[in-house]
Amino acid sequence: TFLLKEENRFQSFDLPPRTTRHVMVRVESNRGGVYAQLGEIRIWAEPREKSEAKKPEPVKKKKSVDTSPPTANP
Repeated sequence: TFLLKEENRFQSFDLPPRTTRHVMVRVESNRGGVYAQLGEIRIWAEPREKSEAKKPEPVKKKKSVDTSPPTANP
């Protein structure tokens, strides 16, 4: 929880490291005004490390199998 000061300037807040893609901002007070307002929100994060995924191996070809139905003729 953070409290914004009544100042017309950028204010910053440090958050603990998280693995997330979304941030929720909830305005709980308008300091007695008719409505609540935020001018601008900026969120920065350190870039995540790229996971080193294994390169997929090619599919091995299997011998073809006759799947046609049996016939009455020998």
